[in-house]
Amino acid sequence: MVLKDINFREALNNIVFIRNLDNLMDLKKEYVNNEFVNGYFAYCFWHKDGEIYFRVVDIGFGDDEYFEINSSNTDFMEESYNIPFALEMDSFIKVFSPNVIDDNEAYKGIIEKIELANLVDETLIETRENTELDVFRMIENYDTVKVSIESKRVIFKSKARVKCIAMEGGDFVGQLLEVPFGGFQLSKGDLIKFMVSKNSLNENVLISRQ
Repeated sequence: MVLKDINFREALNNIVFIRNLDNLMDLKKEYVNNEFVNGYFAYCFWHKDGEIYFRVVDIGFGDDEYFEINSSNTDFMEESYNIPFALEMDSFIKVFSPNVIDDNEAYKGIIEKIELANLVDETLIETRENTELDVFRMIENYDTVKVSIESKRVIFKSKARVKCIAMEGGDFVGQLLEVPFGGFQLSKGDLIKFMVSKNSLNENVLISRQ
């Protein structure tokens, strides 16, 4: 599935409230009769492998205007609950200001732990910060896009999944995650350059010319 209308950047690197416990069954059982718990507070981060997750930092209550943290027996510094963004992208109802992180030592400790575990190189950071690619990113892995590959030697185009890894001279550089159909003389793992271009319908597409 390709990311279209959901703006993950609104939540990225922020504390959000998720009004849903269905993906946290252990915690849901603990609070099933507690009317003051209907969701959780989480930090949204980009995993080093490409997925985007909500990392649970607290349990509580939220109703659009009012939010409250509830005491929990769970040590969220030690217990790592990571929920894929795709499972909860329709459930987060509030994005809090960075002050929430600055004012909470426990949250800062969890976030520092996350950041240390997910360090990536500067070239990958640059491609992740490029919003031009956002509409092409696949929701299963946000570093992955589908690129249309064409060549003068081949009469048709072929699409292939590509992991974005760098930018070079205005082009993107990616690693092929699958072999494109046809005689393109490309193998899985090869690096290719690609760019945003217009197709015959005047739509933006990703093109790699071999």
